[in-house]
Amino acid sequence: MQTFISKYGLAAHLALLAVTPLFLSPFCAEATIAVAMMWMSAVGLLWLLLEPSRRNDEMLHEARIRVSGALVRDPLLWIFMGLAVFAGLRALNGGIVRIYDPGLGKWMVDGPSCSFWPGCVDGSRLMPFSVVIALAVVIEGCRVALGKSARIAFAAAASIAAAVAAIAAVGACGFGCESALGAAGLESGSWELAASSARLISSTGCAYGVCVLAGVVALAGLFECRWNRLLLLFAVGLGGAEAGLFFFSSPAELLFFAVLALLFAIGSAVYLALTLRSADVFKFIAMILISLLVPVMLAVCIAPPDMVQAHGAFVMNMADFPKNLFPEGFWERRAALSGYAADFWREAPWKGAGIGAFPIRLWLAGASVSGISSPAPLNGWWALLSERGLIGALALAVPFGFMCYSLARRAILAFGRHVFLPLVALGVVGLLATVAAGFVETSILRADLMLVVGAFFALAASSFPVPRRKAVEEEGDSEESTEGKE
Repeated sequence: MQTFISKYGLAAHLALLAVTPLFLSPFCAEATIAVAMMWMSAVGLLWLLLEPSRRNDEMLHEARIRVSGALVRDPLLWIFMGLAVFAGLRALNGGIVRIYDPGLGKWMVDGPSCSFWPGCVDGSRLMPFSVVIALAVVIEGCRVALGKSARIAFAAAASIAAAVAAIAAVGACGFGCESALGAAGLESGSWELAASSARLISSTGCAYGVCVLAGVVALAGLFECRWNRLLLLFAVGLGGAEAGLFFFSSPAELLFFAVLALLFAIGSAVYLALTLRSADVFKFIAMILISLLVPVMLAVCIAPPDMVQAHGAFVMNMADFPKNLFPEGFWERRAALSGYAADFWREAPWKGAGIGAFPIRLWLAGASVSGISSPAPLNGWWALLSERGLIGALALAVPFGFMCYSLARRAILAFGRHVFLPLVALGVVGLLATVAAGFVETSILRADLMLVVGAFFALAASSFPVPRRKAVEEEGDSEESTEGKE
């Protein structure tokens, strides 16, 4: 048991950290979620340094030296340290509020304490900083400390944690928890669908969708690792994540991720057929079918009829696609909000209006704020520029751009070697889907989706084995010659 925990305990903890915002968002306020993420990140950092995952017959002190050296050599760690300092100073630079000036007889925006530095609204201080810290711990842990089997354990733990989060949130909805009902897009105090909840994309739905894809990939990984005793248990856990996708996503999201899950299942089955026995392919398909029983049972026994009808009507009316994809008045409201966002960005192109300041400035501009809370029919990249400016956009683009470079470089160096391709496809598809979602709505800026996508993209890059002679030249991706044989 001690060996099992030493090898896979860190992977499980990092997976729980990645899913923490998804688990707590139906029940807790943003500040509480941020504090929980900070504590989880602190524990994860200590675990990463003091008890990293061991590989093969590696001793504990050897694992500590390997991980510490890889962290120091990794340029991404220093990028995240710079981003943490920037986010921390921005969190301290609060004070953006709406005030009334009696002399001028009108409402105005009181800027942050330090006018030349990016600021934020007082209620939005901690979350962006905690997201940077959590991303740094999760991504660095996935890059330098996890071997092949530990990466599969990470994907499996993330899917199971998402399943527990979904079941807890669905149960809370059944008992009338207002915050959980709001996360599901339902009227407070009832199971009736809210008329104003017609939404195209939500960060919660996308995060559950990525976790479903991770579950399919992890199920294939269980066969490759020969963890046959966990197959049935994990199939039920995958079903819980599928239930979360059903309850907390829009009809368009559900259809999109259902198609992606089918493609991932087919691709994983082909991968198993080429690398393992044909009997394993039939077992894999059987486990996928068993997992579908969980969302079907919850949909029949618990889900409100209006929710089932909404999902079914979207599929049955595919002849009207893409007209039925967008809510009524979507494009008109989107054009108006995007125009306001562009105007606010031009006023402060480098530092932006401040995190959380867009609704305030929109109210002062005389526009209606109904429907602008996340998810909103506003281009997410315009929202990013209007509140965080070019500096904030670069702060988001630089670490993910570096990981793209790292993935491409490692893929070239590892050409022709054995790679767990389903996990690579998961990270790439998850990132591309998130980038595309940013052109539709603002859900990309939320922690639950950002952490999950960042973690799996880091796993995709670290899935490529690199010969040991290249290890010193690599940018901290913990290369080792035996990883492909683990």
